[in-house]
Amino acid sequence: MLAGNTAQLQRWQSGLTELTSALEKLGMAPVRSYRQPVPGLASTGTEAGVLQFDPGLVNVAPPSLASLAATVARPSDCAQFTGSQPPARALDAEHWLAEYLGSIAKPGVFATGDTEVRAWAATADRAEQRRWAVAAYDALRTCSLENLEPPAHG
Repeated sequence: MLAGNTAQLQRWQSGLTELTSALEKLGMAPVRSYRQPVPGLASTGTEAGVLQFDPGLVNVAPPSLASLAATVARPSDCAQFTGSQPPARALDAEHWLAEYLGSIAKPGVFATGDTEVRAWAATADRAEQRRWAVAAYDALRTCSLENLEPPAHG
């Protein structure tokens, strides 16, 4: 992690394992490794997922479920996200996917603070939610972001 401090690595590993198990139960094939983003370096593409964390807490506190879900929802280091005009709709979809994954991995524990996501999760057909999540994860994994957007709702 930051400056070689590995104090939280075991907690990150167990948390990511728990969330990727939830992906597997949905029929998704999760990536097997994640990397810390390095500012100024080129994208690594689809080689690994990207760790999403609060730099001020990464070495001193266990990862939050929100950070773990955001990490799992970024299964590739897509160059589009660091370009001059990141794809806003794809970033929104990534946020929705992280909220969805957190809620299915830890039902009753992870309560999304996003009222739109919460309304969609409460009213949309479960099979449709799963189809959207699988398609969104695949688009994020392959960096096929052109048509990626949050699910229709509301």
